[in-house]
Amino acid sequence: MRRGLIIVGLVALVLLGGCANSKKIVPSKEDNCTKTDANSRSKEDEMVIHPAIYHEPNEEMVVKKPAIYLYPKVKQKVKVSLRINGKIIRSIPEYKNGWSVVAASSGIIDGKYDYLFYENSLKSKELQKNGWVKKGSEMRELFDEILPKLGLNDKEAKQFKEYWLKEFNASSFYEVKLLSRDFLDKNMSLNIKPKPDTLIRVIFNFKEIKEAYSLEEPKITTPKRDGFNVLEWGGLMDRLL
Repeated sequence: MRRGLIIVGLVALVLLGGCANSKKIVPSKEDNCTKTDANSRSKEDEMVIHPAIYHEPNEEMVVKKPAIYLYPKVKQKVKVSLRINGKIIRSIPEYKNGWSVVAASSGIIDGKYDYLFYENSLKSKELQKNGWVKKGSEMRELFDEILPKLGLNDKEAKQFKEYWLKEFNASSFYEVKLLSRDFLDKNMSLNIKPKPDTLIRVIFNFKEIKEAYSLEEPKITTPKRDGFNVLEWGGLMDRLL
């Protein structure tokens, strides 16, 4: 009788030990010891479900809606290609190996587009030292002031604000800086044929910050738009997590 009880006890210990050590083996679907529920997900599982919470250290940045406006002196065919230190994510019209379009002096492209649209990732970015710090509620006033100085006409400024103003939280503070022209030429270069007489590129970096601080504003020299002129605007948004 005593020997029978000892054997039963040993069998029970082996079974319990199997469940306790089940993490060391690959569980099968039939293994009741490895059953999980929604509350037992690992951080790796959560990273898939909530990608905005976890960021890879080398995550590429996305330049939102660069818009390229073309104003040739006469209606003509224009070829535009990009060399990006990253990759093109989307485009309208389709980019393929570049754009080959017909642009009118009014700026209308292929009879229906106001601009060439694309979005791209960047592996790095370089900002100017100076800039502006504003609340989200102050961004319209800032844009009304600086966009004409940076060379945007009324139509371009209006379309810029239509896209970007809805991206700001009214009560948040933002650091506003421009990507340097040298950086853009090296990392988001534009090749346009025929070559424009005037090329204006205005790409912002908007960084949401916890509190305001003093930042020296840049001195802006308004470019003169002569001959075949091309203007591009766009931006990146760095939000607080």
